[in-house]
Amino acid sequence: MTDDFIKKVMAMVAIGLDYLHSKKISHRDLKPANILLYEDGKIKICDFGLAQITSNALASVSSAGTPMFAAPEIIGVVRGARILPFKPDIFSLGLTACYLMNGVLPDTLDIHSKTIPFDGSHSDDLKDFVYFLLVILP
Repeated sequence: MTDDFIKKVMAMVAIGLDYLHSKKISHRDLKPANILLYEDGKIKICDFGLAQITSNALASVSSAGTPMFAAPEIIGVVRGARILPFKPDIFSLGLTACYLMNGVLPDTLDIHSKTIPFDGSHSDDLKDFVYFLLVILP
């Protein structure tokens, strides 16, 4: 996929997430299969079966979503733990971008060390954008 296409899709998904988050909704299962692309080039985010409405700055969470596209703070979460409610959606957006760029997901070690083996055809600004999304909280 071209950088322009990936940037366009990521921008539209980010706008959709911004809207959801403004309504205090966390999707909790963002992945390529839950992003519908229409012939006119527009996208829709789908599958809100795991979505959570929160009114708190920190939300109680349970392990949910597709583990391969989940933020580290969601995987193996202690029941009743509290996290920033919208951060996992942003991390999943970064993993989705990686998948669109490479066709595979990066290893956690590559994310930590910022050494994701991107296909050489992608621009530095797109790679920087992905690293910006893939911040792992302590």
